[in-house]
Amino acid sequence: MKPPPPPAAEPTIPPPPPSIDATPPAPSEKKKKKKLKPSERRTKLRDRLWPGAETQIWHRLHNDGFITIPKLLSLICALLKEIAANDPTRVYLDLWCRSYDEGIIENIDEDEAAFSSGYVGTRAKRTWTDHMYQLEKLGFIKIAPYGNSPVGHVLLLNPLYVVDELRRKQKSKVTDEWWNAYIGRASVIGAVLPSDEDDADGV
Repeated sequence: MKPPPPPAAEPTIPPPPPSIDATPPAPSEKKKKKKLKPSERRTKLRDRLWPGAETQIWHRLHNDGFITIPKLLSLICALLKEIAANDPTRVYLDLWCRSYDEGIIENIDEDEAAFSSGYVGTRAKRTWTDHMYQLEKLGFIKIAPYGNSPVGHVLLLNPLYVVDELRRKQKSKVTDEWWNAYIGRASVIGAVLPSDEDDADGV
């Protein structure tokens, strides 16, 4: 007997053509660069310019004995130098270095404060006292006596409001050049000036 014939092979069915509507695979997205925070950006730039500078700077979170001051203080000191009878900026800066968030400076030792402000000699205390009264007259501070000392306690007023009041006076010594630099710098750092608050209330 003849062996049975082998089974016929099943026909091969070709795969269907790709659909016209098929969405092509998305190209691999480029990895986005992480945006640095301002503090991180400044730190990166500092370390590029001065490697190892982290151990050489003064940082308020790592060192005691710090204050918070307005970033406009340097401009305000420049104004004081122009409008005061005598330059009291060293005294004003020293007061800020003695201040706390409550704004009061207690039990001032006049001789020590005069020396700290850079005044020496027989007229040191008198010069310091004269400059303190200049600051009071201009409206930057208030003074209260303590014991035998006529300048015992000091209230350090918000200089932004003081400057605004000086600018509004009829015979203001605050020049347009200084004022324009002042409001320009305030805009850069995001400081809200009293004049900005008035504009907002009037809207």
